[in-house]
Amino acid sequence: MIPAAQNIVVATLDRSTELRVENLAREFKGFAKKTAENVLGMAETVVTARTLEDAAYSAFCSQIELTEGSSMIRKLEVIGKKLDVLRKHVAVLPPSWTTIYSLARMDAEDIEEVAETVLSPAVTKPQLEPVVAFFTGKAPSAPKAALVPAGTFRSITIRFSGRITAEQIAAMNEIILKARSVQAEVALSMDLDQMLGEQPANDAVSAVEEVFDVG
Repeated sequence: MIPAAQNIVVATLDRSTELRVENLAREFKGFAKKTAENVLGMAETVVTARTLEDAAYSAFCSQIELTEGSSMIRKLEVIGKKLDVLRKHVAVLPPSWTTIYSLARMDAEDIEEVAETVLSPAVTKPQLEPVVAFFTGKAPSAPKAALVPAGTFRSITIRFSGRITAEQIAAMNEIILKARSVQAEVALSMDLDQMLGEQPANDAVSAVEEVFDVG
């Protein structure tokens, strides 16, 4: 139920402003489906509406059935301030505005790091909160690796140009052994697994693309 105060817009808006408010409200409601893209769209709409005169902004909030200064409005405004960096990583953002809000509380460079090491659409707010607390200085200092949610999956790609040498194969084997020694799951492609078990021949492949995935 909309609070009684929300049913009253005191000022009379000119027709141009009234139409703009209606369009923004329609745009906001169009982002109702829970996807990361839509959360960012809602945030952008709120930020745009915030540039209106006070009476027009009040009318916008009334039409989207939210109270001015409500928790949701405030959190969407925070998200809106980080739209540039969040849109760069929309593919790994969770489809939850509260989880994205937690991420948006961090500095842009920290968001970049978390997006590249921790995030996936499956990450939940409880999983992300310790990471946010670490980056915002609200948690005791600890290795960031320890804060990565269990089950987070990331890929590592190694490329060599030219012929594969015995030294390069030895280095790859050492990396794989080190990863497995810290309980990381390492999955090799069939051809790479076979190559690592053999001595390099003169006609060894000139480049290796995907080497292994660590989950």
